[in-house]
Amino acid sequence: MPGMQSSEDLPSTRRRDGIRFFVTVAGLTVIALVSVLAALVTAQEGNVSAARYCLLFAFIMALTIAYPTVVRYRRKDLAAAVRTVEHEGFQATQIRQSIWPFALLVAIMASWTAFFGMAAVDFLADQDDESTGAAVVMGALSAFFGSFPVAAATGRLRRGGVMLSGQGIAQRGWSFESKLDWSAIFAAPLTSLEGTRFPTILVGGSANANWIRRYTTRLWRIDRLPQVPVLQLDCNKFDVDPHVLNNYIRTYVDNPKMRHELGTEAALVRAREMQSAVTQLGR
Repeated sequence: MPGMQSSEDLPSTRRRDGIRFFVTVAGLTVIALVSVLAALVTAQEGNVSAARYCLLFAFIMALTIAYPTVVRYRRKDLAAAVRTVEHEGFQATQIRQSIWPFALLVAIMASWTAFFGMAAVDFLADQDDESTGAAVVMGALSAFFGSFPVAAATGRLRRGGVMLSGQGIAQRGWSFESKLDWSAIFAAPLTSLEGTRFPTILVGGSANANWIRRYTTRLWRIDRLPQVPVLQLDCNKFDVDPHVLNNYIRTYVDNPKMRHELGTEAALVRAREMQSAVTQLGR
């Protein structure tokens, strides 16, 4: 395919944007440390309220630093991410996305909710017209950010994954669901978007495929459905090495006779064997 590269050429898990990552982390760390210092100074001056905001802001910066860090460095065996589940009445093999990026994003949004909520309460306590207006604005911002953890708590946003069954491949993103039957999937090598910042595995479907997809939330569409029938798997949302993940899925895309394993112990065994082979190669 033009503009794409074969799975053997998937970008390394060692990011090409390393300098940008370290500069960003260094900058956020400085901001967090300055906020902690400001909290100590204001607390010594008796301004406990300001110290609370400084400490909470420093905490938000720490969470923001943790987010790209776990995306960059957390990797575990394929077998640890694979399990058997029931999906739409059928047994399926699920490869779960990492819990950490999603959990950290929820924590960041919850912290901003608390930050603006505290500001709304403090402004409201001043009991004057200008403060009341500011309290309304802060309250609206708190409600806006608060809708994110609420959506996560109700399941409209959730840790996603990809499920392979005898019927096809179903993807659950953070904010959408997408599914292609095997009959609609190209029996060809999986591909990766060339020039993208992160490795992305594509499972292509035919133009007239019965492509079932929907967003699970109206407001927080934090990952996007593609415009054409394709399952687009962002490898950074998985703990698994992109090469191993790609090869595991490709095994069942390219070999229809092996799909009877899906949803059974055999698929879990294959995941362990594949990871073991990669480990022995010293990858």
